Amino acid sequence: MTSIFADYSFEGFWDESDYALRAYVSAQTPSDKLIKQIEDELGYKFPASYIEFMKLHNGGTPHYNCIYLEDEEYPLQITGFFCLGDESKTYSLVRSHNRMVIGWEYPATGIYICDSPSAGHDMFMLDYEGCEAGEEPQVVNVDQEGDYEKIVVAQTFEEFIRKLEVDRGDE
Repeated sequence: MTSIFADYSFEGFWDESDYALRAYVSAQTPSDKLIKQIEDELGYKFPASYIEFMKLHNGGTPHYNCIYLEDEEYPLQITGFFCLGDESKTYSLVRSHNRMVIGWEYPATGIYICDSPSAGHDMFMLDYEGCEAGEEPQVVNVDQEGDYEKIVVAQTFEEFIRKLEVDRGDE
């Protein structure tokens, strides 16, 4: 099997701070069995690029945390990617996803995969709304303050990762 990210360097991508390791990162690589269990629980199949990404680093806070969109004045920012399976982590995927859908009444049209510095007022998700069988979901930013408006940030998860940049304001 060819690696989806074979030509992408993750050097410098991750913040390995104590906070990131304590709250977001699972030391366990997610097994195929665990991935299938989470997919069944949430009712959606993960894209192959997402699975590969999570097997490379199961959750965490990236240094590459900004997406610059043409129509937006400021970048959309990510705080961290939720880990798969380690429910002892504050930011595990199932716990965080359920908190957004059940507790905060975010749309249940996909899987919430990472948060932002807004403390829950906008989130990033794999959006399966309108996907036909076998189609890969888009990655969208969902804005709670904007009546849960969705902004498409990438057509695929792979594109999402490749679009992430270090904050240009930090250069």
